[in-house]
Amino acid sequence: KMATPKSSISTITTSSMRITKYGHSCLFIEEGEARILIDPGSYVFLDSALRPEDLPESNVLLLTHEHPDHTYPEALKVILQKSKPIILTNPGVQKVLRDNSIDSAMLARGEERKLSFRSSGSSASEYQISIRGIACEHGLIAEHIPRPDHVGFLIANRLLHPGDCVTLRNFPLPWQSELATILAVPVAAPWMKISEGLEFVKKLKPKFAIPIHDGFLKWPQRPWYTVFETGLQGTGTEFVPLKIGKAREF
Repeated sequence: KMATPKSSISTITTSSMRITKYGHSCLFIEEGEARILIDPGSYVFLDSALRPEDLPESNVLLLTHEHPDHTYPEALKVILQKSKPIILTNPGVQKVLRDNSIDSAMLARGEERKLSFRSSGSSASEYQISIRGIACEHGLIAEHIPRPDHVGFLIANRLLHPGDCVTLRNFPLPWQSELATILAVPVAAPWMKISEGLEFVKKLKPKFAIPIHDGFLKWPQRPWYTVFETGLQGTGTEFVPLKIGKAREF
């Protein structure tokens, strides 16, 4: 964006949040001037007409862990041809990215980054957004398969994207349960039971729960979505399945 004289810039810290799902665990977040892409992994493009170059431009790219359904270097190289985002992730993913000549920065568990973005034009403003790394272990697939380095993301104190994690023992619940009003919840995986995902939502008590980690399901509505929809009735949480490429404003 064009640099703007400081005297003409007003600082904005709150805005509506617009969320678009691009399949599996990939979400695109628009809030103020922030354009945040999360986990554009291989399943986003599997059996889909969507190509990496079809994803919107971003100024922040968040990667939860190194598994290819979340970190897909071939797609990232294409995405980075039209976007130059800051990439925040953990040391395990950083190694994968370095092996593919992609630069990134580490966001430690518990660390908060406040990023600023400027709009251009006569009424220019500077928008700040916070991104906090959340300590959460990847779910256990099998005893002989090691868990990868893993970090979740709390964005703007509103949206929690936990990556491949539905356990609560590693979460700082006293503050997080109050701030994460939107939860991206995994619904199906070899490392979780559907009851664990449902309990995860009930304990965090968000206003909205968006299903993720469902890219390999041919018919996600039944029984996966139905279990969440019926299980969350009367809890105060709205279950919000997003169609691929369709956005909702929160």
